[in-house]
Amino acid sequence: KCRRLLKFPEEPARWQPPGVPDCSAGGRDGAPGGWADSWPPSVVSALSELVLGLTEEYVEDRMPLSEALLRLRAVGMGDSRFDAAQHHEGTDGS
Repeated sequence: KCRRLLKFPEEPARWQPPGVPDCSAGGRDGAPGGWADSWPPSVVSALSELVLGLTEEYVEDRMPLSEALLRLRAVGMGDSRFDAAQHHEGTDGS
């Protein structure tokens, strides 16, 4: 059951306890009610995908650090649906 979060980080509906974020844990910035009040499933999914990408067993399968930093910045800016392909299109609009 814990593997479902790791296997399907983009599908929160498939996660099952105990492999889900701890709803009894304290919220960020003092928010009451735990993660459910402060961390939307899309953010949890994006961060899970980031962790999985950085911890692949084989080096060639790991997410490049530059991409990980871009994804982390996107999540911090409120865009948890960041698509790395958008960044690779270039900065000149092409």
